[in-house]
Amino acid sequence: PADLAIIYIQNGLTGNVKFLPNPNTGVADLLDNSGRARYNSLQVEVRRRFAEGFFFQANYTFQKTLTDAPGVGQTRFDPLLDNNQPQLEYSRADYDQTHVFNFNTIYELPIGKGRRFLNQGGVANLLLGGWQLGTIIRAGTGAPVTITDPRGTLNRVGRSGRQTAVSSLTKDQIKSLIGVRRTPCGIFYIDPSVININQANLQAGLCSQLGSGRGAEGFGTTPFSGQVFFNAAPGQTGNLERAFINGPFIFTWDASLLKNIPITERVRFQIRVEAFNVLNRANFFVPQFPTGGNSSGFNINSTNFGRITSTVTDPRIIQLVGRIEF
Repeated sequence: PADLAIIYIQNGLTGNVKFLPNPNTGVADLLDNSGRARYNSLQVEVRRRFAEGFFFQANYTFQKTLTDAPGVGQTRFDPLLDNNQPQLEYSRADYDQTHVFNFNTIYELPIGKGRRFLNQGGVANLLLGGWQLGTIIRAGTGAPVTITDPRGTLNRVGRSGRQTAVSSLTKDQIKSLIGVRRTPCGIFYIDPSVININQANLQAGLCSQLGSGRGAEGFGTTPFSGQVFFNAAPGQTGNLERAFINGPFIFTWDASLLKNIPITERVRFQIRVEAFNVLNRANFFVPQFPTGGNSSGFNINSTNFGRITSTVTDPRIIQLVGRIEF
């Protein structure tokens, strides 16, 4: 209805109906500094300063960030879906992570000249001395995800990217459907049984005969078997809370092994092997909101609803580095 009203206004089809309080304006933006944010956290850190060739640092954060102005766009402008219900915007921030754990360490092997074992020069020091291990580990919950119906039902499409869908399920019931599901036809982050997919063909690997792949087929259509998400009615918005689902868990491990080879008192040659994403783990990415039209995200109108199609980290990378330090 919202976009239909714009068509009427732009083409002079409103007749005697007063669509706008001020007929001389189309889209009018009122800018003010009314955004709010709230951050609460528990932060714990353990650290051992570098001594005797060993250092480590570990920290954990349990937090929640709430805001009605995410501020992640480039426009410096966060519009309201409904000017009469500004509270709809107040939810977890796009960058919120419930749990974050970081660990890093450096360990110099106690072998070679000036060390605990084989404290001597010569061939033994050349082969066994000067070795150092390093590692960085990061683990955390994914950014929050919203189940959306970004059609222009209450406001126009340009303002409806964060509009939620309608569901008869509770938050806990929906959360029970969430998780990485590997199938013969791809990976999903929601139980495929709630998607308009032929479940028998999915299990049989008949990937070209699955169906529409949507979470809903449009307002007023007959629900498909297993459907739990629905389009908002004309003039209405969804009843689901925003950003109550955590994205896929993220774990990365980078490591290095290096050896320092002294050439003179002031010059040394360092050779190192570095590995990024040592476990070659696929850290899956779920778009938070549609990036264009009905194309992506947990958008119930998308033919990729609930699918995982990309990752947030690269595959394993191993590199060999040599350098002279002086």
